[in-house]
Amino acid sequence: MPLWNPFSVPVKLSLTVFVLLYQLEAGAQARKKIPVASCKNKVQQGVSGLVFEVHGNQMPAPGKGVPLRKGVQREFGIFLPASLSTAVKSKDDCFFKKPGSKLVSRARTGKDGCFNLALMPGRYSIFVKEKGLWYANSFGGDGEICQFEVFADSVTHVDFRINHGAWY
Repeated sequence: MPLWNPFSVPVKLSLTVFVLLYQLEAGAQARKKIPVASCKNKVQQGVSGLVFEVHGNQMPAPGKGVPLRKGVQREFGIFLPASLSTAVKSKDDCFFKKPGSKLVSRARTGKDGCFNLALMPGRYSIFVKEKGLWYANSFGGDGEICQFEVFADSVTHVDFRINHGAWY
């Protein structure tokens, strides 16, 4: 039979308290409101655009018109330039566990999918939150992911097509 150790009770108790406090903090972080960067918020310098979704057969056919782009409300993240060499991919194409660069800003589009966000001049990558992961579907020749550039005193327009449910 082991001897009773008076120091083991406080250690176990403090570890339990630490774990509970950590879980409470993590829950509070998850519940934080993500700001809406709708097009009603005018910016003088940064990025604006539309996040929209495309589903189904997108092959051209006689008599088939071009579908209208209907915006969707989504959470999006602006990161320092991301590349395929540093991003952590998931098992699905175009989905990333981590973009591999620093998060600069995080927001939601308006209900119409439109967004305006103030940013400093520089190069950035944009990702949209889908299925609990970061989604991006535009890649440059050197492996850059959904990159765009903001110039001084101007607004760069970026449309983001969510097309993992479409075929071409």
